Amino acid sequence: MRARRSRRRGRSSPRCSRASRPSRASRRCGRVTGRDDDRPRDPHDALRQIELHYCTSLLDARYADIGVAHNGLTWRINIARPLIAKDLGDWHQAGQEVLRLVNEARGRARICGDRSFAPAPPLTWSDQLAQASLVHSRDMAQRNYFDHVDPNGASVAERATKTGYRWRVVGENIAAGQGSAKQVVAGWLASPGHCENIMSREFAEMGAAYAINPHSAMEIYWTQAFGAR
Repeated sequence: MRARRSRRRGRSSPRCSRASRPSRASRRCGRVTGRDDDRPRDPHDALRQIELHYCTSLLDARYADIGVAHNGLTWRINIARPLIAKDLGDWHQAGQEVLRLVNEARGRARICGDRSFAPAPPLTWSDQLAQASLVHSRDMAQRNYFDHVDPNGASVAERATKTGYRWRVVGENIAAGQGSAKQVVAGWLASPGHCENIMSREFAEMGAAYAINPHSAMEIYWTQAFGAR
């Protein structure tokens, strides 16, 4: 996952946080234990040992979800790639569901990282921002990359402008691998930069879309474009 925001007469500032993928159900487990004197005493120690022993698995782009549990000094980590939901619907239906879930999130106070946000007004749907989202999701799926900037150098600012959207500020969240609108919004809300975009009062409109290419590295790609005029 990644988040980005741009302003008129200002510089674009990327806010990065990334998670990857799934499509068919699979799971890999890791268990961290050891002698009493070197067992992880807290989450930081556990993460250090996980990175040491399971780094390759944690960085594997096939996985999108993680679960962590511990009992005393034993920690268990499950990473998985979920199925694409059978009732996902077309890109427009899924985008409307993203909008509903985002407005539900904006209706409550929320903490994004170290920032607190009061409830924010609901966003409205923009067909132009939805088109910009669809174009980028399809491009990532077809050309097999994952970034806010496409291989030709265009960002959300250029994509929104190309649809005729006369923006004052625009922003973008992207994700890959999540199999439903619920999963992708939950992932964005769990990431500070994406959460800040969702809760920001600077934005008044949004659009969202996904695209699928079974032959690409991440199979399903999501884009959410925000804006205000």
